[in-house]
Formats: sequence, structure tokens, C-alpha cells
Amino acid sequence: MTTKRGTPGKVSVMYDGYYGYQSPSYLSSLVNAPNYMRLYNEALVNDNKPTIFPDSVIANTESGVDPIKYPDTDWQDVIVSKYSPITSHSLSVSGGNNVARFAFTGNYLYQDGMIPVTWSKRLNLRANTSITLSKNFLVNLDMATIRLQRREPGRPSGSGGNRMLEDVFRVPPTILPKYPDKNGSEIYGQYVDIVNPLAYAEKGGYRQWLSDMASINIQPKWELFPGFNLKGQFSYRVNSDVVNERRDNFNFFDYYTEKLTRTWSVSRVNTPSRSSYYFLAGNADYTFTRNNHYFYAMAGYSMEQTNAEGWDVFSMVSGYAKLNYSYDDKYLLEATVRADGSSRFGPGNKFGYFPSAAVGWNVHKEAFLADSRVINNLKLRASYGLLGNENIGYYKYQTLINATTGLEEINGNANISWETVNMLDIGFDLGLFPGNRLELTFDYYNKITNDLIITPPISYVAGLAKVPVNAGKVKNNGWELAINYTEKLGKDLSLTLRPGVWYNKNEIHGTGGWPLCYRFYEQHVQLRTKSRLQHQRHLRL
Repeated sequence: MTTKRGTPGKVSVMYDGYYGYQSPSYLSSLVNAPNYMRLYNEALVNDNKPTIFPDSVIANTESGVDPIKYPDTDWQDVIVSKYSPITSHSLSVSGGNNVARFAFTGNYLYQDGMIPVTWSKRLNLRANTSITLSKNFLVNLDMATIRLQRREPGRPSGSGGNRMLEDVFRVPPTILPKYPDKNGSEIYGQYVDIVNPLAYAEKGGYRQWLSDMASINIQPKWELFPGFNLKGQFSYRVNSDVVNERRDNFNFFDYYTEKLTRTWSVSRVNTPSRSSYYFLAGNADYTFTRNNHYFYAMAGYSMEQTNAEGWDVFSMVSGYAKLNYSYDDKYLLEATVRADGSSRFGPGNKFGYFPSAAVGWNVHKEAFLADSRVINNLKLRASYGLLGNENIGYYKYQTLINATTGLEEINGNANISWETVNMLDIGFDLGLFPGNRLELTFDYYNKITNDLIITPPISYVAGLAKVPVNAGKVKNNGWELAINYTEKLGKDLSLTLRPGVWYNKNEIHGTGGWPLCYRFYEQHVQLRTKSRLQHQRHLRL
């Protein structure tokens, strides 16, 4: 993905906007009040119970003689908006000269909800700048900010959250949404213990989310001499979020008896949160080509830190190197190594070392296949490498003490270390017939995950809490075959088929002496290990 930047000597201004309405694509058909009462009576008769709606009430409701006393309410019509506006406006300005180029974009989006109180707003601002300090020295500076606001109806405390749409189907059509004001009081219809959804819309308050994000990204690049580059990157991002809940005090009365039926107390809740992230990296790369030989070498260092809610701080430093070699674009070799240090582990266990290597052979470029009319592409490849997982949560190597009681509350394990994945992948890519009409991709993989972090049960007689340990070992192996067939049926018409078949076997090979059930391991593997395809893409040439 390429970030848009200005064109030297040209200033461009562009506006794009629209305004429209959104409508529900489907609404249920609800019975009216007379039919509801007839069906309700029929259900009571079938249950050998007396009816509760007299024929006179049904008749008066059907005739509409007194809409207050005999209401007929379509709750979907009262609550669900048939036309909810949506609008978007975007403005972009770009330009510059041979020294500096810029591109500024802004977008505002407003979307009204289809139920009362609900809406969302979003404002995006982005500025991308490129500055040429010298012939071989370029600096890219990108800044962005996003403000997102979203509001939804509130519900009284303890009612299970926002259920306004559910109430549309829970409250019968025989309930009046709102009575005429009486003695200066607003009075809403009620059904048993359920307040009607219009009352929630007008008196239930709201819950509103406000999210702000700002980021800056600086990337200098210096070409010291042809083929040799020094690159750097500094990124900083801060997120600030707050959730506001507001409801005013309101008393509900019965319209006819004027008795107090319930009270919604005032509510003012503010829940802020904040997180930040920074990334600093530098690397050098060199590209060398001579005759049929191609070399690419790269080495670098990075550090990053995430701070969430003030106390949860996570840092990682990494050193890495990579070498690519190819001869005549036929024989391919890649070797990588990285060392990662994570603050999630204790002293002596913070660093993990993860080498990998891959080879490839473009067989279709050999002389014996140069004139083949069947094989257009044939690549054999194999890779093997180690990967590490440190996404285990915070402070598992520390024993934590309750600040109030002074007692040890969570037992840590100072020897906790990296989970490691050993991954072998062997496969081929085959393209047949002109235009690669038939393509086949095959992979055999064998992945062994060692030192899975688990929390095994401890005998009750020990009197100790559970402690996390590196004690799991899981093996996954199998194969995948993907087929892609394309056939042109005409000038502007083609047919593509993509069938595939795969096989995977999952085994628990070791528990490190800890008595754990298979299901516990299976759940842990699903949570802790990344997908095989992610590792495959990382290692594949």
C-alpha cells in the first residue's frame, strides 16, 4: 500500500461528498391491538383459563372510539425510523515542489441511527509530507488524527443493558406510549414490569463513547552510495477514550390512580481510559547485482513500548538480520535470524533467538523446460525456522501482593520463558498451459510448539496457588492442495474455479510431567498459537 503524497509543481484540490437516507431493509409484520387481544383470549381458552379482554374492549379498540383508553400501538412505527440521514464530506489538498511535497485530507461522517438517541460521528484528518534534504536524503513525515463519537440509549441500572429493540416486541400494542400531561407530569404507559421503549428513548438517558487517536510517523532514508541505504522510523500513537453515561431523575405514575409506580434515579458515570505506543527502529540494507548473481542483505534494531491504563507497561527490543541470494533467478536462498527481548519475562529469560532458512528452485527457467508448452511455472521450495510467542499477558514471572491485606495474591514463576514454534514447510507451485490456466499449490507442513505456558492444577494439600509453567508440547502436521482454474468463455467473460483440499493432524506429545486433560491443552493451543498459514507466509520465499 502506497501513501498518497503531493506532485511537485502542481496543487490539487478535491472535494467529495454525499447526503442520503438509510431505511430498514426488513421489518416484521406485527398484529394490531384487536387481533392481539383475540389471539390472547384464544390462547387462554386453549389453556382452560378465563379470557381477560372483553368483546366490548376489542370492539372499542377496533372502532378507535377512544385512542387513550383503547390504544392500538404499532411499536415499530413509534421507535424505528424509516428514514435515517447519513452524510459524508471529504476534502483533499496536495502539491509541493522538488524539495517538499504534501497531501492533506480530511473527512467528516455523520450517521443517524434507526432507533432513538442513536447516532455516530467520525472526523479524520491526515497530513503526509515528503522532504528532500539532499539528492540522496529523504524524510517522510505522516500525521493522523481520528475522533469518533457514538451514542446509544441508556437503560436503568440492573436492567441488562440496551434492549430497546427487544422491547418493541415485548410490549403489546394495547399499551399507550405516552398519555397527555397530567398535573404538569409526563406519564408513560407500562406493561407489567416493563416500561415502554418510548420512555427509555425520552427519559432513559444515554451512553456515549468518545475516542480520540493521534499518531505521528517519521521515516528518514539515506542512500550513502548506490545500493546501500540507511533507514529509520519513529512512530508514536496515543489513544484516549471515555464513556459517559447520563440519566436524569424521573418518576413514573399511573395515569388513572396517580400513584407512584417506579423511580429512575439520576446517573452520572464517567469512565476514562488511555493508552500509548511508540516504536523506534533503524536498519541498513545493501543490494548487489553482478552478472547472474543477486545479493540482498539487511540488518536492524528496533524497540517498542505499549502503555495501557498507566500500570500495564510492555516493552520489547529486537535485533534482526536477513540475507537473500539468487542465481539467474533460478536458485533462491534466504536466511534470517532475530533476537527478541520482552519485558513479559523475568531476568535471564527475556531474550529468545529465532533463526530460519528457506530455499527455492524455479525449475521452469531451466533449459530443459524452456520450450515446454505445458509447464509455464514450476517452483520447488522448502523452509525451516523458529518463531517465538511472548503474548502471554503481564507479570506472570512476578508474585503479586494484595495492596490491602499484604498477602500474596498471585504466584508468579521467575523461570517463565518464550513459547517456541519449530516450523517445516515443503511445497511447490505449478502453472500449466498458456496463461497459467491451471495453477496448483501444494504444501506439507510439520509444526511443533514447545514450552507452551500453562497453569496446571496443584494438589490441595500443598496449600499453594496455581503457578504458570512452560510445560506443553503440541504437534501439528498435514498438507494442503489448492487448485485454481481459469477459462475464457468470451471477450469479456471468464470462468474461475478454486477447489482445495487439506488435511491436519493435531497431537499432544508431552506435558512436562504435569497431569492435564486433553481439552485443557486443546483450548490453550487455540488461544496461544498463531495459525499455520501465518508462519508459512513468514518463512516462504
